[in-house]
Order: sequence, then C-alpha cells, then structure tokens
Amino acid sequence: MYVNGIAPAVGDVVASPSGLGEVLEVTPNEMGGYASVTVQWRTPAMNMAQDAQSLSPAPIPAQSLTFVRRK
Repeated sequence: MYVNGIAPAVGDVVASPSGLGEVLEVTPNEMGGYASVTVQWRTPAMNMAQDAQSLSPAPIPAQSLTFVRRK
C-alpha cells in the first residue's frame, strides 16, 4: 500500500519528497503484506543519482510513496 492506502500497480504515478516517478514493477512481500516498487523517477536529479548507483532502478518500499494517479 502507498501512504494514502492504495495498492500499487505498474504504471502508477507516485510522489516522494524528491519528486514524481512512474512505477515500473511491483514486488509483493508475502510477510506483512507490504510491497516494493521499482520507480523510474521523472526528476533529472533523481535519475542521475540513481544512474550513479547502478544501471537499473532499485526496489523501494511502496509505503514510502504517495499515489498520484493511475494510467
């Protein structure tokens, strides 16, 4: 679930304090019911920092993001 209680889905637009991004992948966590999501950030600074860490985006907890809209 996102901060605002909506279940994550691929294609969702989400927000964090750093900016907006689109969910590329959802990985459910059987234990505790939480999910991780892989996000492609729209904010250039976030994408540059992400590229410096690795070539592919890393999963982050969905409960740390706010749902904005669904495609």
